[in-house]
Amino acid sequence: MTEPTSPYRQPLEPMSPKSARRFSSADTFQPDQNSGPEENNLCNAAFIAAAASALALPIAYAFDYMSHLFGSFELMLIGIAMLTIHGGLLYFVYPSIVKRSYMAYVFGVFALTSAIDLLMAIASMSKGTMLSTYIEKGEPYLGSPYGIAANLWDGTAHWILYILMIHGLTSDSPGQYRWYYLFWIGSIVSSLFVLMPGAAVGSYSHSLGFAAILNIPFAALPLYFLKVVSDTPRPLDPSRRGSRVLEFMISIFILLLLFIFAIRFTAANGSNLPFAVEWRKFEPTLTDPSAFFSVTSTVHLYVLGPLFLFLFWSFAFGAPRIHRGLCTDIVIFVAGAMAETQFCYVFASVHPDTLAQYRTESSLFFLLFNLAMIVIPYLIALYVISFQSFYGCLNA
Repeated sequence: MTEPTSPYRQPLEPMSPKSARRFSSADTFQPDQNSGPEENNLCNAAFIAAAASALALPIAYAFDYMSHLFGSFELMLIGIAMLTIHGGLLYFVYPSIVKRSYMAYVFGVFALTSAIDLLMAIASMSKGTMLSTYIEKGEPYLGSPYGIAANLWDGTAHWILYILMIHGLTSDSPGQYRWYYLFWIGSIVSSLFVLMPGAAVGSYSHSLGFAAILNIPFAALPLYFLKVVSDTPRPLDPSRRGSRVLEFMISIFILLLLFIFAIRFTAANGSNLPFAVEWRKFEPTLTDPSAFFSVTSTVHLYVLGPLFLFLFWSFAFGAPRIHRGLCTDIVIFVAGAMAETQFCYVFASVHPDTLAQYRTESSLFFLLFNLAMIVIPYLIALYVISFQSFYGCLNA
């Protein structure tokens, strides 16, 4: 088997035979070596997907009309049919994309749903009637402050990432977009890990309809794509060496972040420990009956917490050279997860529709504190991409 040409200039990790076979398949990042003239313009696929997102408006109106005629189960079937038809239309316009990666079709469909989510969020914020019946019958939690925030993030940040990833997957150097893939996976996985359990256990659980099943592909396909991305070779160490001082500061920040995760979790679950009681005064939304905020604290502690702990160990005591690429992937993943969850957390905490007794005061300290929890992981990710050292700041 001929080894695929790498898009990286740095040396790559060695691959197992299984990974090598996956890397040569159609759903990985290998450019087609026999590209014809038709495929030289595949970069237009991103433009087509972006333009097709404009169909969100008529689809939203049609879906809103049908919401008055059908129940939650029928709306679920109609939603599946609409998404399948849209994917088929994208294949009809650009059938050659499948030779690069059929995930580009998936992202094209996801871009359409992101545009619909943006319309839904705008309508909810403006108290409009568009898709209000669908929200009431199918996914009532999307009308909550946290649901509006999740739709806003999906309709903006995720939509931009879909277009970038489609362009990347259909380019001649798809591996150069690895960080976009991982950032999106971390963002959307954490979004669904909070939104769906929160809807299932919180105050919206009694009205959860069949239409919520439409979220399953948005949880399953990113996990599959994570496997695809992880099976491709990673670039090893850049030529520049990192700073032990900076890595020591990063280690301290990670410990502080883990400490905050633990405090939030205890506060959200009704602990009577003094620090938990005081934290509930600072962030009363942790006990909001919608349960989205308490589930966020659980996801931070038990999903992102072990990943941050692994990163702390790698920064503090070093990582083997062959594992530094894995550490870099984890950093990008958690940066995406923190960006999405913190945006929704802050937006919903100060939203006027949040009940007054649970609404957090929109103080400058609260905003800066939570903004730092977004920005600092992102800065750590930029540092790791640039240096990827992990030599161990506490090693002699």
